[in-house]
Order: sequence, then C-alpha cells, then structure tokens
Amino acid sequence: MTGAVLFDLDGTLADTSGDLAAATCDALAAVGLPSPEPHTLHAYGSRSGRGMLRAGWSGDLDDALFQRAFAVFLERYALRMYESTVLFDGVGACLEQLARGGRRWGIVTNKGERYTRPLVKHLGLQPEVLVCGDMVPQSKPAPDSLLAAAAALGHAPAECVYVGDDGKDVIAAAAAGMTSVAALYGYSARLNDPGHKGADAEIGTLRALPSVLKDLAQRKS
Repeated sequence: MTGAVLFDLDGTLADTSGDLAAATCDALAAVGLPSPEPHTLHAYGSRSGRGMLRAGWSGDLDDALFQRAFAVFLERYALRMYESTVLFDGVGACLEQLARGGRRWGIVTNKGERYTRPLVKHLGLQPEVLVCGDMVPQSKPAPDSLLAAAAALGHAPAECVYVGDDGKDVIAAAAAGMTSVAALYGYSARLNDPGHKGADAEIGTLRALPSVLKDLAQRKS
C-alpha cells in the first residue's frame, strides 16, 4: 500500500506569518508595550502565538501581563488570519502529484482547531485527516497528533512521512516512528534552527517533494 503524507500547516503548507505578526503587534500595543516592525517577527511563525509574543516582547516577561497579551492575540488573530495568509509555492502541484501517485495526505498542526478548520477551508485545502494541537493530550514535539492522524488514515506510522519546517516536527516524526522531511523554505531555516538537521530528507520547495518521496522509498526497498 502506498503510504500517507502528513503536513505541518504554518510554515509548511501556508505562509501565515504576516497575520500572526500583525496580531502579535496588536496584542503588545493593547497591553502598553512597544510593537516591533511586523516583518521582524515573520521568522517565528512556527513558534505558536506564545512564541510570537515572546519574540516581540520588550522588557521583563511579567506573567500576568503576558497572559493578557496572549488573550488579545487570540482575539486579534481570529479577526486577521485571512488578511495575508497564502499557500506556499508548489502546494497545488505537489498535492496533485501525490493524488496521482495514490498517496493519501493530511494536516497535523499545533494550531488550535478553532483557527485551523476555517483557515484550511479558506485556503481551499481538503485533507483526508486534520489533527490540531488541542485535539490530543500533547501537541508536537510529542508524537500524539501524528499517531492520531496515521490511525485515522488506517496506516502504520512507518508507512507515513511527515513534512514540517520546525525542529519539533522532526522530533515528533522520530518519536512517532515516521520518516521526516524538513521544509527549508519555511520559518525555522530563517532562524538558523539546527533542528531540521535530523530529518531524513530536506526540500527547498514543495514541488520537490514527490521526487524526494521516491528517493526515500528506494532507500527502504
């Protein structure tokens, strides 16, 4: 049976960094903190809302103030998440090739279900399975969400490939017993994050994924 391909969302299938950065700046301003230029936050797009806030935070990290800012971030992101988010180059062509090759695919993300489902619909994506961070006991880098996606598709973890741009994606794939592919066009490479170095393969564009999958299959055969 041809295996399944699972994708991270932010920084892998979709460039959500602009809307995440805008919501972060809104939140910092709302609690009286200076806001950085939004573009300086784009590289932190895979670090979740809390990670984005920490990247833009100036001064001491006061927990009560941080929680207030995070609450504002969630509100603002819900309003802004369609403003500039787009699919990365090659997504459509990649998914079409996977379908022609008989590969099933899904999305596994740490993003909350409240935001993910409408965003995926807005982007015109139709994954066979969608697992969000708040749908499992532990989100990535724990393997829970990847294992849940594999089970939903009826595949053993070893039959699945996980594609993500962050080091935690590589860790989660290894913990789940899946093959990992690091998306170097995403966010973490902009931070010189060494986490992707442990991946089984790397891609500079999603257009390259089908051929990389063939190479990985040949290695296993």
